[in-house]
Amino acid sequence: MKVVGIILLSILCIIIGLILMVLFVPIRYDIKASAHENTFSAKFHIHWLLRMIRFRGEYRDSQLDSKLWILCFGKSPGDSSKRKEENKVDPTWEQEKETADSTDAQGDNPEVREDVVPEIHHYDEEDQAPKIPKKKKHFSLRERWNSFRAKWKELKHNIHKYKRMLEDPRNQAAVCHLKEEIIRLLKCVMPDKMKLEGSFSTGSPDTTGEVLGILAMFPIGYKNRWKIYPDFESDVAYVEGDARLIGKIFIFQLVGILIRIWTDKNCRRLYQRLKK
Repeated sequence: MKVVGIILLSILCIIIGLILMVLFVPIRYDIKASAHENTFSAKFHIHWLLRMIRFRGEYRDSQLDSKLWILCFGKSPGDSSKRKEENKVDPTWEQEKETADSTDAQGDNPEVREDVVPEIHHYDEEDQAPKIPKKKKHFSLRERWNSFRAKWKELKHNIHKYKRMLEDPRNQAAVCHLKEEIIRLLKCVMPDKMKLEGSFSTGSPDTTGEVLGILAMFPIGYKNRWKIYPDFESDVAYVEGDARLIGKIFIFQLVGILIRIWTDKNCRRLYQRLKK
């Protein structure tokens, strides 16, 4: 019995250790982005559980390349489908190859060539008839007006419905609680470091100065030592520069937010009302 108890206790300790690792080991991310001469590119690197799970990706020229590693095994999303498409053999190509091989074999024997009768294909009149393109349906002005009125009535009905729901003090309390939890969620996923260096212009010196004044109001720029250079001489609006975001996300914080929302009776009641 002692051996069985020790084994069960060790298994329980391993399970508790794994749960604690999942909850308290952070998901770290590193995102780099650059915009120059009307081109945008970005790289991101996410790793979790002491780099046992890693995910890397790059966005360049409107294409996204990504790869996922679990322990030492890496896999790019879409690799299997691409390989299947590459390895797929066209059946028409195989038929052409078989006919070509048979004609080559017959070409070596002149007696067999005389017995060959050309194959004649017969086509139906339906195949030979030209395909007439389908005409697009043109909706009349009255039908469009009726559809617009129906959508407008539905929108007004939904607005009145949500207004009546928000008049209930229990729903108001639920909305206030959700706002608080959303603010906490944003704080959890916000990066620890935000590096930014670049230049911008709105096409007008006045509005460029106003935007610069608005950016100067945020202390996050001073904390991370942003380098932003306004261009007062440009007549064209543009934004160029390089940015880097480094941060971490703890699973236990996200789980805590979900538990607080689910244990709130007002939030559950509001969810049930919205489902109807």
